[in-house]
Amino acid sequence: MENARKGSVIGRRVAILVANHVDGAVISAMSKALQAGGASIKIIGPRLGEVISYEGHNYKGEHEGKPIKVDHSLAIISSVLFDAVFIPGGQLSAEILCNDANAVLFVKEAYKHGKAIGACDEGIILLTKAAHFAGTLEGEFQAPGVITCEGDTVDNAFIKRFVAAIAQHRFTDRTDLASIVA
Repeated sequence: MENARKGSVIGRRVAILVANHVDGAVISAMSKALQAGGASIKIIGPRLGEVISYEGHNYKGEHEGKPIKVDHSLAIISSVLFDAVFIPGGQLSAEILCNDANAVLFVKEAYKHGKAIGACDEGIILLTKAAHFAGTLEGEFQAPGVITCEGDTVDNAFIKRFVAAIAQHRFTDRTDLASIVA
């Protein structure tokens, strides 16, 4: 892996972790950027089928969302099959994923294996939970290749930083890897 092609996301596989009420706009923006660079994305959720994204409220104050097809369920897929992980925002989505042991393990293993991890807004909560279950860490995972963004919108700078992290392929210089059981 040390000799893997760096500087490009062509051929990289990126898992996007989702649950109901995930931020659909962020998924769309990130997916477009990754696919434009030659990466493939897979939507990973608690179960197969669809999740409903959170797109805001309509003029009547009712929740509006769009269905997002889930490619794989967390129970049957592993982070070892992917080169990177993206965790979009959405409060309810983050809460559901934090209560799913498979989601926590997915993120913890991706971190242990030096993969790029991107998280925005409430998705950062899952990073914190995975770091907690990694044992010796406090707070969220903060290391090379972990890209986070807080705010109302995911901007191009965040997307570019995450894409650049994926292009690096692995981050074996994370100082706490030996202390994590995955």
